Amino acid sequence: MKKHGSGNVHGPVSFEKLLEWADAAQINAQDSISNDGKTWTKAPMIEDLHMDWLIEVKGNPLYGPTSAGAILEFLNLGEIDACTPIVNCCTGETMSVAQSPFYQEADTSRLISRVADLENELRISSETITNLEARIAALEGAKA
Repeated sequence: MKKHGSGNVHGPVSFEKLLEWADAAQINAQDSISNDGKTWTKAPMIEDLHMDWLIEVKGNPLYGPTSAGAILEFLNLGEIDACTPIVNCCTGETMSVAQSPFYQEADTSRLISRVADLENELRISSETITNLEARIAALEGAKA
């Protein structure tokens, strides 16, 4: 991957790593990808990177195309919000981030992860309570 601004080349790396970078907003629309280090293609032209979204940012031109993962990263960083309009480059459809299928999937994943975290906290708390009750009983038994 060649960065547009600096011309720095990162790689060779696996395609999975490129996907990871695209989803983490580390590849932008002006960066280029090459299989051989000689022929370079703009990242959004690589269909399997799924850089299919434009972001409508107030006061700025459209940003992108970028990936769904990058949009979620910008959302997590507070650079955009759930009401920010985005455009699907494949269909031309405009929607808010919150209306996008990837936002809804990510929201469900976050909820599932949060439930798992809470279940783990509950288990730890229950173990702590059991241990404290046993210590209290032992101390009361020692007094008697």
